[in-house]
Amino acid sequence: MFVWKASVILEQFKEFLPEVYACLVKIGDAMGTDSEMEAINEIYPVIPSISIDYGIMEKSDIVKVISADTVSYTHLRAHETDSYLVCRLLLEKKKTNKKKNNTKKKRKKTKQNN
Repeated sequence: MFVWKASVILEQFKEFLPEVYACLVKIGDAMGTDSEMEAINEIYPVIPSISIDYGIMEKSDIVKVISADTVSYTHLRAHETDSYLVCRLLLEKKKTNKKKNNTKKKRKKTKQNN
């Protein structure tokens, strides 16, 4: 899963994939206008085909990788700092479930000891 602010990823496109960036700008300029669909239909098919991994992630020095168990989108919050994009996982649900499981285990142990 990738998480970023639009301003950050656009700057990365501008730096590492300028041809793709130019296409995105053209489409962006047409958004909300009468020529929006025309611009998308004209520009989208000719955007250079390159994966985000190879085109940006492998080249950028602001990428952070975070290992995590399965997390829903509601538990993920992105924050932008001066120098890089930081992803912070909010795993309150997981913490709560862990506490509940520990409580159940303690109760079970107590019953077994009595």
